[in-house]
Amino acid sequence: MAKPFRLISRTIEDGKVRFNQASYLKKPNEPGKVLVAIDPDAGMYVWFPTHAEVEQHLTGGQTGYARHLLPMDVTTPFFAGGHFVSANSISAGIWKDLLKRQTGAKKKAVARVLGLG
Repeated sequence: MAKPFRLISRTIEDGKVRFNQASYLKKPNEPGKVLVAIDPDAGMYVWFPTHAEVEQHLTGGQTGYARHLLPMDVTTPFFAGGHFVSANSISAGIWKDLLKRQTGAKKKAVARVLGLG
């Protein structure tokens, strides 16, 4: 049985964020997602779409394994209704540490900041 949600965190680059492996093709997908776009200078944009909402916007990826969300600006309608967590509302040490981390470790740091892990 799949977990109730899957956290995916990525850093905004050139004004856009790309969520890789937003949907798996060979294993169950969680009913919901927590998508977190990290702006190193400002904070984190957080959305809670259902898997069905994400499915509508997926594109290629690793053939036979996963599909991705195309790079999008965080102001696109897809991300409407999201929440912003200001970097100023997070301890400076924790924010600095989060920004240094890579992929899995960054995801765990984001989950701790959001109270999800």
